[in-house]
Amino acid sequence: MWNSFTGSTLNMSERTVLADEVLRRYLVEEMGSMRRYALSLTGSLHDADDLVQATVERVLTGGLPVDAPKAWLVRVCKNLWIDEIRKRKIRNHDSYSEEGEEVSHVADIPSNPVETRIDDVRRYDAIGEALEKLTEDHRVILSMIVVEGLSYAQVAEALELPVGTVMSRVARARTSLRKQIGGEI
Repeated sequence: MWNSFTGSTLNMSERTVLADEVLRRYLVEEMGSMRRYALSLTGSLHDADDLVQATVERVLTGGLPVDAPKAWLVRVCKNLWIDEIRKRKIRNHDSYSEEGEEVSHVADIPSNPVETRIDDVRRYDAIGEALEKLTEDHRVILSMIVVEGLSYAQVAEALELPVGTVMSRVARARTSLRKQIGGEI
């Protein structure tokens, strides 16, 4: 990671990392957030749970820096997912056969029981479909900002991008969503 104060790159062994007990408590607090983020990356509850487990395992063995634990956690999760996608492409494992039928890894996200009105359900479905049509870069950045509530600076640090690039991608993603949904968001 680039350190703006010393002008050098620090690795985890040179950074102050969270103590084991503090790290475990932090991970428990962030579990819901990590699961939502993983679901936004994978589109599958099963894959999201596997990704969260792999992320927690990696963080427990490698630690998290004190200065930016959330950004580091998001980066670890995203990098693990990228590795998994690469492995699947190599193995051609994007889908599997179950009793002779082709089954995809798309999750059925349960609807919120409070949203019983038909208009709400249609809008929810339209937003979901529109999100799936976004490029992965736009979907990831938008979910980090809108779903996880991270700041542009935190997203920029986590993805190793300039803040202006993050802002531009968010604006383009929102514009694309508005066009697809008809200006409702």
